[in-house]
Amino acid sequence: MISDCNIETCDDAIALKSDCARAEVPEEFGVQDVTVTNCILWSRCCGIRIGFEGNAPITDCSFSNIIINHANHGIDMISVCPKQVPAITHGARIKRIRFSDIIIRDTGIGFYIWAGNTPGRNEFDGFIREIEFSHITCQSEETSFIGAERTGVIGDLNFHQVDLAVKRKTQWPDHSPYRDDRMPSVWGGGYRMGGMRLLRTGRICMDHVTIRSDISEPDILFTEQSTLPELNNCIFKKI
Repeated sequence: MISDCNIETCDDAIALKSDCARAEVPEEFGVQDVTVTNCILWSRCCGIRIGFEGNAPITDCSFSNIIINHANHGIDMISVCPKQVPAITHGARIKRIRFSDIIIRDTGIGFYIWAGNTPGRNEFDGFIREIEFSHITCQSEETSFIGAERTGVIGDLNFHQVDLAVKRKTQWPDHSPYRDDRMPSVWGGGYRMGGMRLLRTGRICMDHVTIRSDISEPDILFTEQSTLPELNNCIFKKI
């Protein structure tokens, strides 16, 4: 458990990674049953990062009663086979992660979730599934992104009582207008396209979710090659 901490850093404030090869332990150990609560986080990278380095599973973790300040990414989840890291041979299987009662202030990208191969790799066998977000307020400057290199690896994501506001200020570098051939990198580079972009995602449920953005093209909630999200009492509007 991590509780009642103030963490200020230029790197990720809290990161759960499953690089069992570097730790010289079997992959079945992975990361599980981690609880983070009652913390204040300051970061110039990710407030909370789940995954990236490692092949072992990350399961059954919870984050609650957290404030994230001035991060590049507020909540960041990555399962990939990147060309630049050959030791990642198939990607992490990430599931049953819960986020609740979180405030994200003045961040670059509020939610960033990405899974799949990067160009030059084809071994990916990971996934991101059964993720819950509830009672979260987020103020960001860039479009949140949930997407995969192929279908079938991201799904069963639930958003309940989430308020996401996307409004450009001055501190973050300009991103180019939307282009449908642009794929985000592990580090989150992308284009501004409304409040949230869904790319090749499976089942996503949104209940009492509000997304406001100062840019509404192509849409506030923009879906591409994805299962249409299940919406209940949601509001999407331009600021």
